[in-house]
Amino acid sequence: MFSYDDYKEIIRIIKSTKRQANYKDALYRDNFIIMRHDVEYSVERAYALAKVESSMDFTSTFFFQWTNNSYNLLSRKNRDLICDMHERGQNIGLHFALNGMTDMQEVRKQIVKEMHMLSEMLGFEISEFSVHRPSPSILAENIKLPGIINAYQDEFFTFTENIVSFISFNLSKLISLLDTKPHIPHILYRPPPHLSGFRSPISRQPRIAPKNYPYTLQSLCIHCQCC
Repeated sequence: MFSYDDYKEIIRIIKSTKRQANYKDALYRDNFIIMRHDVEYSVERAYALAKVESSMDFTSTFFFQWTNNSYNLLSRKNRDLICDMHERGQNIGLHFALNGMTDMQEVRKQIVKEMHMLSEMLGFEISEFSVHRPSPSILAENIKLPGIINAYQDEFFTFTENIVSFISFNLSKLISLLDTKPHIPHILYRPPPHLSGFRSPISRQPRIAPKNYPYTLQSLCIHCQCC
């Protein structure tokens, strides 16, 4: 059972390390922690988490999908929620879905197109993106675009063949990792499906990036996929 109390504890742990950073800050730092949310199910749920963060003077990056079967990014309500998150200091980006695209030049063009549309729709610049369920080939492509940050670009990730996969993960392990490892693998924090009355379509467990992902972060990026 995932709770806001658990999430607040994670935030407290991160703040205690004094390593919190957004992607732009991390470009100029060797040691950092990034909290990231790929929003795949609910803008309202993301907004609720953003309010928890704001109450603790903490910000993270929320990536929203332009094409999504669970929420309508064009609705007035969702636009208002996202704009309010932005005004509270949260970083907003595009969670790009390939939707079967394999031509890398076309992928690049579509990323720029969707980021431009999202910027126009929301009224502020969108300059960061993450790829939805990236394959090893997409990660290896190391997509870089002028004035745009890719959450998977090589400034944040380094190739490695040694990636450990945890079946379970908990706060005590997170505390231990933050205390003892200056450079640790990319952690995908996937809370169980319950979150204050919401139920995710898929039961998700916290885990280290699986073995078919050949990249790890130079430092730490916590990917909280509970919205």
